[in-house]
Amino acid sequence: MAVLLAGSYELLMVIIGSTGAGVAEFAGEVSVGQVPSVRVIRARLHVGQPRAQRVRAYLTALSHL
Repeated sequence: MAVLLAGSYELLMVIIGSTGAGVAEFAGEVSVGQVPSVRVIRARLHVGQPRAQRVRAYLTALSHL
């Protein structure tokens, strides 16, 4: 499980690019099955709509593990 989580984190870093430092703030939400909205992701990570949608899709998949 730890290897899967580490690999998932690395993939997320590739998806969102240099904004990876802010990803940890979503960990608590995802761990309880809550996925932040695209609007929240855009605001917290300072990314555009397409990237926020990709991040949300990824976080949604993680929440179902």
